[in-house]
Amino acid sequence: MDQFAVKFKFNRVYSDELFDTGIFVLPKHALEALPDLRSGGFDAAPVTSGPFALEQWSRGSSLSLVPNASFYKGRPALDRIEFRFFGDGAALMDAVKRGGVDVTSDLSPADAGRLSGDGNIKIIDYPGWTYTYIGWNLKNPMFSGAEMRRAFAMAIDNSEMIRQVLHSKGQPAAGPLLPTSWAYDEQQTPLPHDPGKLRQALAQQGWREKNRDGYLYRQNQRQPLEITILLAQGQPLQEAAAVMVQRQLRDAGVKVNLAVVDAVTFIQRVKEGRYDAMMFSWKNDYKVDPTAVWHSQPEKGRFNLLGYANPEVDQLIDQGLATLSRRKAKELWVRFQRIITEEQPTTYLFVPDVVTVAYKGFRGPDRDERGPLASMDEWWIPSAERRGTVLAAATAEPSPTAAPAPVAVTPAVTPGTSAPVTPAPRATPSPTPAVQPRAAATTPPAPVNPQDILAAATSPSTPPPAATTAPEPAAEPQIAPTEPEVVKGATPSYPDMARKAKITGRVFVRVMVGADGSIRNAEVVRGIGGGCDEAALEAAQKMTFRPGTVNGKPADRPITIPFTFR
Repeated sequence: MDQFAVKFKFNRVYSDELFDTGIFVLPKHALEALPDLRSGGFDAAPVTSGPFALEQWSRGSSLSLVPNASFYKGRPALDRIEFRFFGDGAALMDAVKRGGVDVTSDLSPADAGRLSGDGNIKIIDYPGWTYTYIGWNLKNPMFSGAEMRRAFAMAIDNSEMIRQVLHSKGQPAAGPLLPTSWAYDEQQTPLPHDPGKLRQALAQQGWREKNRDGYLYRQNQRQPLEITILLAQGQPLQEAAAVMVQRQLRDAGVKVNLAVVDAVTFIQRVKEGRYDAMMFSWKNDYKVDPTAVWHSQPEKGRFNLLGYANPEVDQLIDQGLATLSRRKAKELWVRFQRIITEEQPTTYLFVPDVVTVAYKGFRGPDRDERGPLASMDEWWIPSAERRGTVLAAATAEPSPTAAPAPVAVTPAVTPGTSAPVTPAPRATPSPTPAVQPRAAATTPPAPVNPQDILAAATSPSTPPPAATTAPEPAAEPQIAPTEPEVVKGATPSYPDMARKAKITGRVFVRVMVGADGSIRNAEVVRGIGGGCDEAALEAAQKMTFRPGTVNGKPADRPITIPFTFR
């Protein structure tokens, strides 16, 4: 409509219109010059309106971000954030122990647990949005009936998986909507663990005898009851859970084979129905819309891998999306969940927590429901708790009052991918039995997110991004630079106006400290108003500093100081 206003028009009324207006604003000036938007040029050098901008990207190695001075909330506190990519969980764990990583959500639950006694580490658990489940092949005679699917589900103990595979860092999943959703059915509980129900159901179909290995077979038949669970490689949590399912069903007399295949083969076999059961993970969104997964109409249910069809479920989905009252809509979604639980086309296993390991000096929201990377503009590290540059920490124990470090993190999404789906941890939790059969590999497979695989498989094909040559990193100085150190601090006065208006928060002041220790310039890079900005600026100008250094010599160096008002 004008420079700052956009109008959206909808061809029908539905409850999540506001969610669907959350379209990323794209920079016309950067995109209109590209001959082909699919060339990958913009992906390699994106223009952003977020708190940070891309400084350098060495594909597969590291990615550096610097503050975006034009960010609408003001300049972020950190001067630099570096994402580093590790080949496996062991390398990441080693870097965390050495102080080379300040924040990561990619450690396995077992590794994160081993760090719980480290005084330099804090562990923050975020609620998970991704559930893991077993999908039964509804065209297979063994799983065509809901009663048999329920019996198999009751032979699987997901509480044991949460304890052993997730190390208690997760919640049981009972249905297609998670406890983080407003539409979740609070009365819904997982099916009880009762292996006897499966043995009883199988006996009714003639599976009564046991061979010397303990597997059931039908009289006058030598072939034991045998099923295969299909998995995509690179999903260690799923593989560990599948091994546990294998053992639990063996106790009920069922022989389970595990087929771990590459991503493309996995998708192909699932779409063609060449499996008995498959293990998969799916991430729910903030809005409630199960259409793509559960609607039976092909144009709507494009991720309906199981071919599930129930006219009442289709009707509930359509009505739920069109109902504007959350109270009335929830009644429909509760009914939807209960039908899925009753018919059990999928057996839900668990929802892993997002376990974030952070350096104790790291500051930011302790628990953001959106996850750790959603509030990067609020990250900071107090001057007295900075550990020095990451490069220095890799070779020597840094001083606790050393210069501020770039915050090295391991990202939840590899740059260039589409959906921000939380990945499975990179290291297989220990102890877990080896998955058999599986061919040995010279290097561990790269983690693959099944939901990303499926999205790519169902999207129109696009050419791969054009190859780009990352710029060579600048030569590192022989001596790591240091920031100015505070010699004498100052506490700002809390303005009466701000106190009466109950204005609280942090004001960030950026100060340029000269080589002689004098303050050359001071500016508020993020304020909260009410006179607090001016008070913080005045306090910063009263502070004294020891100058920072470059190559061991005093030099003009900036430092950002947070002042808290509460």
